[in-house]
Amino acid sequence: MAEWPQGSQRLPCLLHGPALHLLWLVMVFVTLCRSAETVLTELPPALDWAYNRTDVHKRVNAYAEQFRLQNMRGNLAEETRVRQTAFERLKSPVEGESQPRDLVVVAGGDDFDPTKWTSLGGARTWDLIWIYYGNAATIACAECSKVYRGRGPKWRLAWRLTLLPEWETMRSTYKAIAFLDDDLIMADVGVLNTAFAAVTAFQLLLAQPSVCRAHWSFTPYETLRQRDESILRYTNLVEIMAPIFDMDFFDELVRLTLYNAHYGWGLDWIWPDLLGYPSDKIAVIDEVCLFHPESARFKRNSLYKVVAPYTAKEEEARRFSEWRFDPNVRASKGFSQWSCDVVGIVKKGKATPTLIAAKVTSFLQSARVECWMLSANTSTPH
Repeated sequence: MAEWPQGSQRLPCLLHGPALHLLWLVMVFVTLCRSAETVLTELPPALDWAYNRTDVHKRVNAYAEQFRLQNMRGNLAEETRVRQTAFERLKSPVEGESQPRDLVVVAGGDDFDPTKWTSLGGARTWDLIWIYYGNAATIACAECSKVYRGRGPKWRLAWRLTLLPEWETMRSTYKAIAFLDDDLIMADVGVLNTAFAAVTAFQLLLAQPSVCRAHWSFTPYETLRQRDESILRYTNLVEIMAPIFDMDFFDELVRLTLYNAHYGWGLDWIWPDLLGYPSDKIAVIDEVCLFHPESARFKRNSLYKVVAPYTAKEEEARRFSEWRFDPNVRASKGFSQWSCDVVGIVKKGKATPTLIAAKVTSFLQSARVECWMLSANTSTPH
């Protein structure tokens, strides 16, 4: 009588025919599952002492001065013509005529679900980078073009992102870049499609979607809540929860102001100030809106619970001193010292068009543009 195989001798006997085929299928399935996960690249460290503050200031001031000179020589009629041409150049992502040309960056943990931004509304005109601050070794994100690992507050991570070797490729690939809080809620991908389209068409340097009018949707500035009568409103401030930057502006000015950022307090005040408060380069986009749940501001793993060498108010004071921000200068230009002011408006036409990235040309034709500016805004920048 034959003996039953012992120990390791049993395996070959059990893996003949169907059993062996089943094991092979299981191994293939496991391999595919693992390949869907992204092995995370750690962001480079941010070393404040490694950066020459004098050089940073020189580069920022050079960009700001060049912009202010060009802005003072600008012609409104020419700007309107340029914007119309920009609208007509935009292609329809729905028809597959263009590739994603803008970039969204979000810092989120284990509770962040990227599909809440990407699963509704069809084609995107933007790519998504997720900076993951959770504990998992790998992350599966089919919606992301890249996932990085990094711990810390949003703007610290934004600075570290720009220290990557691949940042040069990013800055040359995308026209605009947005840094969004992970708790924001949007109806579909069209919200950001439209916001990015408006940034390009109106040649904005700094913008944000408006904040939806719901009692649970928070903003400290009533000016930034959505207005039905306008496509966008030019302002002297946008919030740091969802700013969209022209890529050249971000890389050449904004990025350099982040080298010592932790909480980020005061950043939203110094960017318009460095530009000299232009009348038509900073805007809140009313054609779309996003929700900012007030309760999410107090979540346990909030990025606002920061380990930093100073408090948020101390950081803000240091930043104002470093970049010579003075609220009295705002007041001298006719603005309130500590608020968000509207300095111009682009109104909707009688047809009340719907602005979506796939229909921007017809949108422009049906819209009536009205611009008004505060005379105090045209004073020579300091």
